[in-house]
Amino acid sequence: MNRKWISWVMLLLVLFMAAGCGSQADANKPIDQIQQEVQNMNVSQLESKARAYAKEIAKQTAEMAKVQEKLKGLSPTELFGEKAKGIKDELGKIATETKALSDRYKIYADKYKDLGGDINKIKAS
Repeated sequence: MNRKWISWVMLLLVLFMAAGCGSQADANKPIDQIQQEVQNMNVSQLESKARAYAKEIAKQTAEMAKVQEKLKGLSPTELFGEKAKGIKDELGKIATETKALSDRYKIYADKYKDLGGDINKIKAS
């Protein structure tokens, strides 16, 4: 009984830690909500958010490059087949998410710059 209880506590602890380690960058967060939030944020908070978005944008860009390599590896006939369609769909999804992240990053970065933050600290690649 005691062992089972400890196992449950450990599982819950791991879940809470994992939930806390999630990315601060959210491509689905409403832009109007972000625009309101930045009005009450200080330079440090803005820098943290902008860096989180920049990091996620860099991840998405790297992922897009990997997927593009898959496309380049296809033969001319495969470029018109289902395999290419799947890869192109994947590229489209990544591009859409990257655009959404970039739009949100820009809001944080602009406010950060307005408050005197060093834009070089939060540059997205």
